[in-house]
Amino acid sequence: MELSSKIQTVKIEGSGPDPWLVALVVKRHLPQLEVEVHDRGGPVDPIGETTTPYFTRQLLGPLGIRPIDLHRLARPVWTLGFRCRWGRREEFHRAFDLNPVGLLPGTDCGMGFLAARADFTGASVGQALMQARRMPSIDPGRGSGPVDAMAGLQLDPERFGAMLRKACEVVGVRSGTEDSIADLRIETERGEGDFVDAPFASRRAVTGTRHRASESIRPYAGLETHASGWWWRVEHDDRIGLGFAFDPDELSDEEARKILADRLGDPVGDLRIHEWRCGHRVQPWSEGSLLVGDAAGRFEPMTGMRLPLLLHEAQTFCRIVGEANGEPGEACRALYNGALVRGRREIGDFISLHYRHAGRDEAFWKRAGERAAYGGMKRLIDLYGTTGPSGYILNAIPGFPGTMGGESWIAAMVGLGLPFQADFEPSPEAGKAWEAAVAENERRARQGSEPERALAAAR
Repeated sequence: MELSSKIQTVKIEGSGPDPWLVALVVKRHLPQLEVEVHDRGGPVDPIGETTTPYFTRQLLGPLGIRPIDLHRLARPVWTLGFRCRWGRREEFHRAFDLNPVGLLPGTDCGMGFLAARADFTGASVGQALMQARRMPSIDPGRGSGPVDAMAGLQLDPERFGAMLRKACEVVGVRSGTEDSIADLRIETERGEGDFVDAPFASRRAVTGTRHRASESIRPYAGLETHASGWWWRVEHDDRIGLGFAFDPDELSDEEARKILADRLGDPVGDLRIHEWRCGHRVQPWSEGSLLVGDAAGRFEPMTGMRLPLLLHEAQTFCRIVGEANGEPGEACRALYNGALVRGRREIGDFISLHYRHAGRDEAFWKRAGERAAYGGMKRLIDLYGTTGPSGYILNAIPGFPGTMGGESWIAAMVGLGLPFQADFEPSPEAGKAWEAAVAENERRARQGSEPERALAAAR
């Protein structure tokens, strides 16, 4: 494609729900383009994956998915955040609605400073709901909207992909073949070109599922350290997905399979081994080709950001193409590439933070801490070590507010128990206000519903 040629046709390739999500984004934002998907097919991992509230809001907003279709067709389970058995505190909840840099109402004291000295579980309504294992009650007259606005989704890839394919058919996306030609090819799965590796300790994982049986649905995703790696957990209606990340230099695949099988108890189907090469492409958008999602780089499933990042990259591409009247040049691609690389490096720093502050001293974690390195977020982390969870340090985030968001960074550092030098002592009035706020959040949580009942109301 010549630099002066106009993008009129787009071909998107990949497997699973990813190419269909990108196609829906492109067709919704740039309806004048002809869009087709070459779906390579192949099995998807039934463990599923977690997303953030940003992802939910975009599905139900710009992408035009109706809430009733989302909940009846894709049948996701909401997540209010992450329950982390990780760090010096040993356990904390990182709810999406938590704002640790905001001031406690009626005081001049930052929430993060109070949370750093306290239990942390009632710092927001979402935190209290997670602790109580409840969801906000759904008013039949208002539908699921208020809950959808504050919750991420735990998704079954087959159901989610089927819903997206139907949505794409409605807006005019066509199915294509490997040989079809377009002005621009967007790849969601396989990438080529210069690659920057992220030096994480977990380079392999094993995943599996078990039947839910009588176990209640948890309104959050789970992260937990293990002596030789770490776990992640994804909730579904009828089953529970578990993954175990490990270092192949320490454990063989069979040893890792046994660890997961013992935890699952009675696995459904085969356990799957995954090999990770974490990092990012240097130049995801070149003339005639755009790499998004896994094709642009991969990271461990510690943040719930894989699908939100894929969606954001597709939306950013659409905005550039739209504002350039379909003719983005080299300068536009360079700006896109710079922003994408910066965002993926930030996610790498967020994962490194968890490796370096896991609160464990086994060989795996010593090696993980030594390998994990900080990039552009090092200044923010260093400032936290001096001043603590002050909102002012968010100005150190490159391209503020960044990809993860400043609140997520502060919440993670408070939750992990990172020490800071500032000698903070809240006033008696602030202490009382904190206790009252926590009590109110816990009261509201007690009025919530079991996740099963809230999901049934949404469907």
